[in-house]
Amino acid sequence: MNIEPLIPREDFIATQADLVINGLKINAYANPPVRAERIRDGGASLWVLRSGAAESYTATSKFQSVPKITAFLSASDTSYFTTSYRNTVRISLDEGRLNRTFSAMLGMEKTEVALSNSRLVPLIHHDISFYNVFENIIGQIDSVNADESALEVLRLDDAILRWCAAVLNPDLFLAADQNSGRFRQRRSKVAFLCEYLMMNLTQKISLSDMEQTSGLSARVLQYSFQREFGLRPKEWLRKQRLQAARAMLIDANEAVKLSSIAHDFCFASASDFARQYHQEFGELPSETVRKKRR
Repeated sequence: MNIEPLIPREDFIATQADLVINGLKINAYANPPVRAERIRDGGASLWVLRSGAAESYTATSKFQSVPKITAFLSASDTSYFTTSYRNTVRISLDEGRLNRTFSAMLGMEKTEVALSNSRLVPLIHHDISFYNVFENIIGQIDSVNADESALEVLRLDDAILRWCAAVLNPDLFLAADQNSGRFRQRRSKVAFLCEYLMMNLTQKISLSDMEQTSGLSARVLQYSFQREFGLRPKEWLRKQRLQAARAMLIDANEAVKLSSIAHDFCFASASDFARQYHQEFGELPSETVRKKRR
């Protein structure tokens, strides 16, 4: 792309981070206002706007992306785009690889995702926020400090491609999945597992234990929980434990030991419990206790 700053060059500060995960190219940008002309390389890209504003143009149309609400599929007909201050992620799409992924998700021999024309892509479909799912995926990149080797082992490229396939054609994806007996059976097993986990919040439970209890593979569990809750199974379990611990702190009639609560709810240590509690509720466990005593 040829980029032209729309502010004085001496004030222009932009950052860019590039990743390649098993051949999947991802770029993250944070920049002030620019006008950028597209290089006609024939490839398609999906742009997910996290904040700011962006307008993209073809010969006949203008598309205005809205953070967290719409993404933008940039196909070969996109001429240029302009932005205000923005934070965005670009996923470069290999059409053949994307179609193979989508076909596998639907259990069909051949299914194609339309990539020939630029368009806005809704990130909210029925009750599903695809943006929240996307942010959870990006969080996994941050959790390993964008280490490409670690991300390749985790096969995060597969999760991103599956997300792209679903968000680019949600009607076909959801209709094929929700009308199948396999989907209903899987959802029932996930509900059973959630009930089991809620009854055993004080027990150490591994992903293997979840597989055995639900009868679903780790891969299916990861996908199902991401779809239902926007979280991985272990993240969902951690949130339930934190909620239960908070309820105990609020309802306790006498002094409680935070170290005991941390141990009871399977946190590695009292400090680990306090850190995750603060991330979830914006306050330390000790602050919750003090508020109760006022």
